[in-house]
Amino acid sequence: RIKTQKNEEIRRLNLKIEEFADDFKELNNKQLQLNNQQQQLQARILEQTKQLNDSQQKLISSAERSSQLQEKVEKIENASLWKRITRNFD
Repeated sequence: RIKTQKNEEIRRLNLKIEEFADDFKELNNKQLQLNNQQQQLQARILEQTKQLNDSQQKLISSAERSSQLQEKVEKIENASLWKRITRNFD
């Protein structure tokens, strides 16, 4: 009778161990999925950060070119205005 009880207790404990092992496997798989998702998100963030940086550089370059063009336009306008002013004195 005692041996039967011990065998029953061992069987019950083995079932518990199997349940815990299954739970652990499930949690481990979920953790792997979360790690993969995190890596994918980090890669996307890195790519978007690079794109943002590229866009900012293009914007800076455009602003610099615009400023240079504005300076050229002002020089041309000033030269034209100076010609009109001095022409009246000739």
